[in-house]
Order: sequence, then C-alpha cells, then structure tokens
Amino acid sequence: MSNSFYEWKPEYLDSFVGITSVSIGFIIFWFIIVSSKIKSLFFSKYQEEKAWINYVVFQKIMGVLFLGIIPGVLVLFYYRFHYQIMD
Repeated sequence: MSNSFYEWKPEYLDSFVGITSVSIGFIIFWFIIVSSKIKSLFFSKYQEEKAWINYVVFQKIMGVLFLGIIPGVLVLFYYRFHYQIMD
C-alpha cells in the first residue's frame, strides 16, 4: 500500500466540507454583490446617499450570511450526524 500525498483519507472530509462550503458561499456572495440589477434596485428606490448606505449594508449582510452563517450551519449539520458526545 503506497502512502501517496494525493491519496484520499476519510479524516480529510471534515476539512473538505468546511472549505467547500465557504468557497461555494463566496462564489454566491460575489455574484450577488457584482450584480448591476441589484445595485440599480437600490438606486432607483432611494436617493443617492441613502442608496449607498443601504447597498453597503446589504453587501455586509450578504457577506455574513454566505461566508459565515450558511457555511457554519452546514458544518454543524455535518458534525451532528458524524460525531457523538462520547467522541
């Protein structure tokens, strides 16, 4: 049995789930943030200063949601089924 650097081991799954969920969250976050349609919604609804404030707050909320909360829930959901209290 070779001990290759590229050989998959089951203990790699923990890191894989965390890194993959944050990476997918970042991709979703990025495409939401660079969307000109979403930006134009803010600027058509509010005056310029209020639109910038709301748009920046929207960006921050989307960042917390897609880079923090959703990946965190996915990782906790994964750990719920793979580990017990006695582990």
